[in-house]
Order: sequence, then structure tokens, then C-alpha cells
Amino acid sequence: MLDDATLSTMRAAQAATFAETCDVKRLVRAPDGMGGSLEAWSVHMASEPCRFAPAGQLQRGSDGVVRSVTETIITMRWDADVKLSDRIVYNAAEYSITGFKDHTWNTAKRCVVQAI
Repeated sequence: MLDDATLSTMRAAQAATFAETCDVKRLVRAPDGMGGSLEAWSVHMASEPCRFAPAGQLQRGSDGVVRSVTETIITMRWDADVKLSDRIVYNAAEYSITGFKDHTWNTAKRCVVQAI
């Protein structure tokens, strides 16, 4: 088990590698005045330091054929307030979050994303 000081050092070292930025958008609802609501995507976190990395992998389809698939990972600081229902904007492209890649040592938040 790592002590808090070691984990903090690892988190700081990883965060120092985030040379890019992204915005995190969150769906907000407001009353529309007629009993319903209006929905809009609002910037929840702006210019969040990140690392954008398409990562190739092989997947076997239900037909048994092995295919090369690109999985895109956006990595942010370990305590970034990002939810599965959020969207990420990177280089003017918008992505939905399809999952998170967790590790034993929580040094970063790794979001698996798909272009919208």
C-alpha cells in the first residue's frame, strides 16, 4: 500500500505531463415557464489540463473475426469532477464519455470517450 505522500508525488508527476486542455460540459435543466424544462450543455470545467490519446487495441467480434479498434482516452487529474453523463470538448470536437479506466493507484482520471 502506498502512503499519502508517495501517492501525492505520483499524482503531481502525472499531472505535469498534461500539455493539452479540454472543457467538460454538463447537462443543465431550467424551467421553461410552461411546466416543462429546457436542457442545455453548459461548460462545467473550462481549460482543464488533460492528455488526449487514441489507443489501438484488438477486439474479436461476435463473428470471430479479430479487428483493430481505436479507443480514445482523455486523461485528467485524479480528482477532476467528471461524470459518465458529461461531455468533453477537445480541439473543437465533442465526445461522450463511455466509461472510465480505473487503476489500483488512483493517480489520474482516465475517461474512455467516443466522438459525437
